[in-house]
Amino acid sequence: MDPWIAAMRQAGPGAVSRFEHFSRQLKQTHPVVYDERRNRIIAWTWSLPGWVMAVGLDGAIEWVTVPSIECCNFVCLLPQMDVIVHLSGCANRVTFISGDGGTQGVCNFEAPPTSICPDCEGGVVVTFVEGGMAGFDAIGTQKWALDCPRVKRAIVEAGVIYAVLSPGPGRLEASAFDLEHIA
Repeated sequence: MDPWIAAMRQAGPGAVSRFEHFSRQLKQTHPVVYDERRNRIIAWTWSLPGWVMAVGLDGAIEWVTVPSIECCNFVCLLPQMDVIVHLSGCANRVTFISGDGGTQGVCNFEAPPTSICPDCEGGVVVTFVEGGMAGFDAIGTQKWALDCPRVKRAIVEAGVIYAVLSPGPGRLEASAFDLEHIA
């Protein structure tokens, strides 16, 4: 968040007005992440329509895309692949966006996806509202799937998926899965 704040202060009112153009609700904040590979900000909105925007540290908008007209939008960067992954839970879709804003791949699902995280191998892990998770490469090709009906969230570190499971109301458990044994 610090690079975004610094960039906005440096860029001045012109940069702020560009962000305001995309949101009529001036008090609503939009999620942002610093893209270290390209030295810029990737901003997106959680609400609808689900836009994603690349903004230079000078405040200039590089590109904007609208991968979903639905809400419940999240973004995850795959910097080593120069890919932005956009998840729309309400659209049942994950979109793989190239570093220059073009769509590389789209995955539509029957069950809503709930979270995405990098898999440390150039792809992502997607969890689903009805449980289960799947791995995808940087263009959206499915690499593996795991039936894990109680999974709520997952992160990956050094080839191991650490998942939060919900075995029942008010209860949470942690579990680990070795990616080498899944794929």
